[in-house]
Amino acid sequence: MVDYGEETPSVSAEQGVEEATVETQAAEVIGESAFEFYKTAEGEEVLEDEDELVWRQCAPGHFDTSTGKPTLDLFRPNEADSGMMSGSRKSKTTAERAYKHRVEVDQKLSKGTWAVSVAEVDKVDARVVDDSANLKPPPAPPPGHVFIDVRHLKDLDKRERLRFRSTLLIFANKRGRQFPAP
Repeated sequence: MVDYGEETPSVSAEQGVEEATVETQAAEVIGESAFEFYKTAEGEEVLEDEDELVWRQCAPGHFDTSTGKPTLDLFRPNEADSGMMSGSRKSKTTAERAYKHRVEVDQKLSKGTWAVSVAEVDKVDARVVDDSANLKPPPAPPPGHVFIDVRHLKDLDKRERLRFRSTLLIFANKRGRQFPAP
């Protein structure tokens, strides 16, 4: 069983966690990766365009209704994804199409589509990998499927896992919900 971290509360002023504090902690993230990534599989492509956006769907349980924003769990790897957090890439699909695929095709709930860039993912010692060439139906694969590769980060301590997730959450929240319109 792979454990990527414990449940965490949402980051909100109401709960006494100031966003400025989280931003300060996030700024401490290592700039150059000290980790070795897993080898990519045949057909996978590591994205290098720093401006490329990764659409990420927010499950209802990862959404704080009091703030209207996702919680840290939006970027919490889980056992089901094995450290490869799913998303879709902007150059292959829209935020709306990614959202509709999640809700209509996958039959899963989503509070909306948020985004982080490849450059932002790189800043947290992770990477974005396009594996869409390897996905075959059924079920119908999401358009432009990618994953944020964090398999190599599974042994980080609690503080480092929090820093990873809070940094990506800050980037996503600064950009705001991409679909549906807030």
